[in-house]
Amino acid sequence: MLSLALAAALSLDGGPRPFAGVVLVAKGRDITFSQGDIDRPYVVGSVSKQLTAALVLQGVDDDLWQLDDPIGRYLPTLAPWKAQVTLKMLLTHSSGVVAPDKPLAFAPGSQFRYSNLGYQLLAKALARVRAKPFSTLLAGLYRQCAMLGGKPIEGFEEQPGGALTPVDTLALMPNDLASGTMVASARDLWHWNLCLHQSPLLSRASYAAMTTAWQQRPYRWGPMGYGFGLQLKGSEASHSGYLPGYESLLSFDKGQTLVVLEHVSWQLGDIGRAFYYEDALRNALSAEDNHGT
Repeated sequence: MLSLALAAALSLDGGPRPFAGVVLVAKGRDITFSQGDIDRPYVVGSVSKQLTAALVLQGVDDDLWQLDDPIGRYLPTLAPWKAQVTLKMLLTHSSGVVAPDKPLAFAPGSQFRYSNLGYQLLAKALARVRAKPFSTLLAGLYRQCAMLGGKPIEGFEEQPGGALTPVDTLALMPNDLASGTMVASARDLWHWNLCLHQSPLLSRASYAAMTTAWQQRPYRWGPMGYGFGLQLKGSEASHSGYLPGYESLLSFDKGQTLVVLEHVSWQLGDIGRAFYYEDALRNALSAEDNHGT
């Protein structure tokens, strides 16, 4: 039975802004709550990174490369730092890479600095080592995990005055597939969680590496460990997403999946308001689990 706190969070009303999306909660292979069309695709933002990370690790499992290999071994025309930056550093946002033609921001591996570019470089390396376009590799992973994808629902941006204006995110960000513009429904992301965390998608060693906190990330929830495309805190593995037109949250904790997808990117000036429902749902589910109700 739902607690009053969880029931209130799932009601999706009374918050500081409207809710514009879909929610799915599942325990293992059973959906325990959903609101909205869980089969409607959305652009999922940085949740995309964990799929890219899994493809990198499948390459490790297939003996195509190692995590400590320099990216320059696979992308030899990169800047002079190509021999210093490893695949693992790119996966953990610790490479210091800011642009292909600029010096590194810090000594590789020494600190955390979020980088979409790092995952885009990994996608290019994957395409080279597999001799297939990254989009083809991703389509294979979707099939492996019973994900359908499709054409996303139209996205909107909230303007400073509160108006919502449409945005063609995929046209605006044509090179960001590996880092942020994958398309999936709430059901797809539930299937993804099951595929990643509860099936032999990766070897034990690769899954352990993906879910190890190699770096620490300052975050609105407090300090978070960071693995490969996953934020880690206690038993929870999660990631949020934000890009023009969309917001997302995917969490997996003790067999329980939470998916929140919205097709509005709310103004980030007040981040608590922008992610109000994502955070309220996560907090309510965490409280529910801790109380054992």
